Amino acid sequence: MESFTNEFLLKIAGLIITLLGIIVPMYKFISEKNLKQRDLRFNTYHLLIKDLVEPDKETGKIMLDRQIATCFELRHFPEYFELTRRILCDLYSQWGQDTRNERILKEIKYTLKYIKIYNYTFLFS
Repeated sequence: MESFTNEFLLKIAGLIITLLGIIVPMYKFISEKNLKQRDLRFNTYHLLIKDLVEPDKETGKIMLDRQIATCFELRHFPEYFELTRRILCDLYSQWGQDTRNERILKEIKYTLKYIKIYNYTFLFS
């Protein structure tokens, strides 16, 4: 009876060691992949902000359609909504003085509304 118990315990120990040999590398792989994904999203977000506020390097002009598209794309980064809201509110105040900015101001309003609805929905889901 005792040898049966020892054999059973050895088999269980072997199974646990085998599972750990699978689980640990899998966990490491998933963690690294998540870290790379977070880093990619961070860089993408900052490039979008740069596109929104910085003039084109070649022409030195602000590209309105690019800014509108960038403002729309900021909706895909909920982890940065708090910062995005502050940036867009400040830009709205700055750019609100110039009537040529009517289209981008409209898109800023849409994005701010989207963020507000998203945050409200997130709170109650």
